[in-house]
Amino acid sequence: MKSKGVTAQDRLVRKERMRITFLVLGTVLVFLLAVGIFVPLSQSNSLRKNSYQTLDSAVTRAINAEYGSASRDSIHNEAAEDMFIVLTDEDGSHWETGESDEHEKLFSKMTSKPLDSSGKSDYLLDGYYYRIYSYDYIKSNLSLEKTISGVGSAQTSSPIWIPPEIYAYAALNRSQSLSTNTQFTTVLLIALAGGFLLMSPIVYRIAGLVIRPTKDTLKKEREFVANASHELKTPLAIITADAELLRDKHPEEEDKYNNIVSQCKNMNETVLDMIQLSRLETDERTELEKVNFSKLLMNLCLSFDGLAYEHGIDYSYDIEKDIVLPSADRKNLTRLVNLLLDNAMKYTDGERIVKVTLRKEKKGAFFEVYNTGCEVPDEDREKVFERFYQGKSGSEKERKGSGLGLAIVKNISDRYGYQVEITSHYHKDMAFTLHLK
Repeated sequence: MKSKGVTAQDRLVRKERMRITFLVLGTVLVFLLAVGIFVPLSQSNSLRKNSYQTLDSAVTRAINAEYGSASRDSIHNEAAEDMFIVLTDEDGSHWETGESDEHEKLFSKMTSKPLDSSGKSDYLLDGYYYRIYSYDYIKSNLSLEKTISGVGSAQTSSPIWIPPEIYAYAALNRSQSLSTNTQFTTVLLIALAGGFLLMSPIVYRIAGLVIRPTKDTLKKEREFVANASHELKTPLAIITADAELLRDKHPEEEDKYNNIVSQCKNMNETVLDMIQLSRLETDERTELEKVNFSKLLMNLCLSFDGLAYEHGIDYSYDIEKDIVLPSADRKNLTRLVNLLLDNAMKYTDGERIVKVTLRKEKKGAFFEVYNTGCEVPDEDREKVFERFYQGKSGSEKERKGSGLGLAIVKNISDRYGYQVEITSHYHKDMAFTLHLK
């Protein structure tokens, strides 16, 4: 069985591509929501405004006809609108237009509605826009006819007289228009939602084109690191060999040549780690197999017994038997364990305790490497997985290793879907935990 892992660069490119996609789609979504809200609201307000203008005009004609000299024929111009108008005064109610059983029922509901501070009351009920008019509102807002009195230049005009007890009730049927608006709003929202869904893959595709230069740059950077690392191996080997030869010829300067050899070995270790990290960041397929992790871990832990004894480390391991990973990369899994154990041995301090734990979980295996001593501040906890990050190494406080080990651990974990976590207490202890599937 083969698996193609996801590299750190791939994750970075994918994350940036998704960020651009969500940013663009978020902007588009805000615009579509604005359209989806503003257009129906604008239509609704326009219909409402037009309806009440129509009612005001019709009520004005009805009052002018009832109390002035205007023709009553003008009241019935709105018959096609399915409207009714009722005037009430000290003489009772006067149906000016639209009297029917349905209108009488609606009128009875209207009479119980309170007026607002302006002396009117607006409602939408059963598809009707209706308005109740008080005397004060009629006098202040409606254009009533004027009467002329006097002779010659002494003539004066004044609004027609209306009784102070007057109330006007008017309603206009707009159920069909309201239904049309509702249908339009539904169609508009469906169209906007469909457009947004169709746009999503297009935006994602465009984001891929936008991010392509970054992807190419990362690829070239990866290739450069890999090539440079390979090129450094040969000169390092030559320098090491020459230094060892000179050390044998000049024993009086042995310390100087030993320092050269030591530094070359450290550099060679860094180069090898860079090569390994570069290989992990390629798209090459790796062989997956069934691995008895309990046996593998036990053998690896045993190999560190001598190192722990030599450095006076209280080293123990608790490994549950027969924990099997159905599909794992044995080579990279071995490298991951070795790196975590090596890191714990290098950076343990205080009581110098290292503990390894493996137990079975419902969804896989729980693997933990614990050590006392922690020179990583809490705010830098997650930085330990970055390249070349190093804490202080135990009581010696000196540089050990290449600073790439935990970056490789993180890369392997991400590549195969392992969840790696770090818990630490500054100057006290640290633990790396992996959940393996």
